[in-house]
Amino acid sequence: MTIGGHGYHSLNATYESKDMQKSEIEKSYKFIANEIHKGQPFDFYYSYPNGGVPLASLETLSKVGCAGAFTTIRESFSGGELLKIPRLDGPLAVSYTHLTLPT
Repeated sequence: MTIGGHGYHSLNATYESKDMQKSEIEKSYKFIANEIHKGQPFDFYYSYPNGGVPLASLETLSKVGCAGAFTTIRESFSGGELLKIPRLDGPLAVSYTHLTLPT
């Protein structure tokens, strides 16, 4: 199981200063690193609180080595920028026309 960050106070970064964005991500990262993983290596994942994806957040996530970050953007994803992974709401959001289901 993977546990990822969602900001320390879950603030929408779109409306926060660069310093606050950095602080939210770094505090979230440190909490998971120290309290969950007890200083052991881990892959850090992040979900943008309320969908805000400003440049300062992307820069900070890159600096802490974020493996992937999830947005609230609804679109297909078949690879691409791992710090802007779109939201998948479930089966109704996916086209299954290319699948052959077993009978």
